[in-house]
Amino acid sequence: MKFGDNLNLLDLYDEVVKPAFFDKTLKRIYDQTEYLLNGCALVLLDQQAPTVGIVGRLVKDTILEREQIFDGSKLVDADGTLESSPSSMFVLILNNHRLLYVKEHRGSPSMEVFRSTIAKFLKIKHRTFIEAKFKASEEDENGKRLTKKKLVEIYPYPEVDLTHVGSNESVRDFIHKFKTIESVTTKLVPTNSELDNDLMFDAVRDAQKRINSKKTTLRYENNEGLNKEETIDQISSLASQGNHEFSLAGESPSGGKMKGNNDDLKIQVPIEKPSRKNKRESKSLYQKFVALVESNIVQVGKQGRRTLNKISEISQNLLP
Repeated sequence: MKFGDNLNLLDLYDEVVKPAFFDKTLKRIYDQTEYLLNGCALVLLDQQAPTVGIVGRLVKDTILEREQIFDGSKLVDADGTLESSPSSMFVLILNNHRLLYVKEHRGSPSMEVFRSTIAKFLKIKHRTFIEAKFKASEEDENGKRLTKKKLVEIYPYPEVDLTHVGSNESVRDFIHKFKTIESVTTKLVPTNSELDNDLMFDAVRDAQKRINSKKTTLRYENNEGLNKEETIDQISSLASQGNHEFSLAGESPSGGKMKGNNDDLKIQVPIEKPSRKNKRESKSLYQKFVALVESNIVQVGKQGRRTLNKISEISQNLLP
């Protein structure tokens, strides 16, 4: 989550982000389905190294319809409806903006649905924030006041991106499904003040900022085939951070065209069905995430001073 190039999630946390998660009146309506957040809470995930998260559930409140049934020998008209509200549990770690996501039922909303829903809620609260800023603004010595257009330039519209995190094992397994890798394209994803662990891409981000580039892409290409082991090494490093979108293209063992991207490498960890106690479950999920970090399966970049200061401020209200 970012607001333009210079403002991160925590920069407008109190004004936009927190209200987007905690306003119980917000809904995203699509046909006969309503998407809403339930049971959202701030939780202190780690007290020693202050780590704060937002835990809650995304609910898909819908109506299932039927028109006919099979009675054992023939089809029979049988109109009927059934209310259904499958949910997915989430933990958004505010320190590093990692999202832990659990689909709890058949038909539970996907991560993409979560992204779309949160993006809508953020836009609603951003609009409210801009309106409030505009009403509170005063005329300068020339009798002019800030316009809404100027306020949006200062506080740009929110952007929400989701990038799946992969592991060395998932990258290796997937790449070995290719007979040859003909191209690898890597796109830098905007980060929330998190630094790249890869020195080359850290330098590329610095160059991107200096040249004022909105999009930066690195592409390797060889129709005769790229070096697989080197491809695995480079993609593994990037996939474990989640700060890059990449795509691969090449030839399958059968000779056909084959493609892949971050979605093919996402890390999935088996867990028991979460209980209704969101705060307790969030800490359990967080410990699984910590285990992945400690095993070097997932990498987390260093946080900037601005992020650490805001997390410290938020965590003070959560201390026992």
